[in-house]
Amino acid sequence: MLLPLIDLVVWVVLLAVPATLVFLNLERTAQGSGVANIHTEMFSASIPRKQFLSFALESATINSAHTVAAANMPGFAGELLISLPTSWPASWHPAGMMLDTWRAIAFPFFCLPAWWLVGLGVDVLLKQRRLHWFTFLTGTLLFILFGVLFFGLRFVLTDSERGEITYPLWGIGLWAVLFAILPIAWFRQWRSRSA
Repeated sequence: MLLPLIDLVVWVVLLAVPATLVFLNLERTAQGSGVANIHTEMFSASIPRKQFLSFALESATINSAHTVAAANMPGFAGELLISLPTSWPASWHPAGMMLDTWRAIAFPFFCLPAWWLVGLGVDVLLKQRRLHWFTFLTGTLLFILFGVLFFGLRFVLTDSERGEITYPLWGIGLWAVLFAILPIAWFRQWRSRSA
């Protein structure tokens, strides 16, 4: 069950470490005052201490937010569960934080059950465990859902309509392939039992 751990390690490397470094740099720059003054060739800014954390998170996620969210596409289910009772039809995110930043931070955690499920399929393929029929059914339904969604968005929408999709289509395709591991593992398990 290495896949959830790999997901979290990637999250730490892409987001947590850079955000921590930016935050510590702001603390050092402020030298105990209430404001960090940043001057570079591209911009100058005065950041109040109460915005250090949000600035650090946004700085760390500005280039990788869509990639992290797309690689953790099933995380939308977690966002939906939070948003339904709180802010539906809008997506809930903490005040003062951009939605893309929130998704880059939260989706890897929301997606852990999906990574775990795919990890079960990999374990079955490696013959380290047996796959229960409910897990097979769940994985197969998710494979069909993501497959239909991918092909629908890829081949039914026009180029201009597809351009309005915020997240890369490859994330949906990736999860269609990952969820396909479960029916493949079930078939392999079934064949080995019947042989």
